Amino acid sequence: MLLRGRRMRTLCMLTAASLALAACAGEPEQTAAPQPVEVQVTMVSPQAVEVADELPGRVVAFRTAEIRPQVGGIVQRRFFEQGAFVRAGQPLFQINPAPFRADANSAAAYADRIVALSEGRVVHVGTPGDLMTSTTLEEVFGTPVEVRRDGPYPLAVYYR
Repeated sequence: MLLRGRRMRTLCMLTAASLALAACAGEPEQTAAPQPVEVQVTMVSPQAVEVADELPGRVVAFRTAEIRPQVGGIVQRRFFEQGAFVRAGQPLFQINPAPFRADANSAAAYADRIVALSEGRVVHVGTPGDLMTSTTLEEVFGTPVEVRRDGPYPLAVYYR
């Protein structure tokens, strides 16, 4: 092992010496003087520069609210625009009234008098026209409502 390391060192030294001698042996070549290089000169003047970066990105809402009707049925019309502000009491949807009218007409045909119950006790007894008032509905359902008998429908109930 020791003999092998000595041989390797000797070989490396001989190679380095021969390369050094070969580099010193030649005469230097005579080269012509370098030609001047052409350059362009431009005058610089200060001026305003608009700095703008266009970066791709996405905008995502940090809070969203889903608006859905509280009753079943076919939504015929929507009274709000996506992203717009809505006020309390503002109608949001128009739902097909035909099934509700049919149910109301069917019930009216079989009942001359309606009994309104709240928590198991009788609150009011009367005709449907008598019971469809703001005060009666507020008492029965426990939420403030407004009953209107004008507009395109014979009866409209709005939550306040």
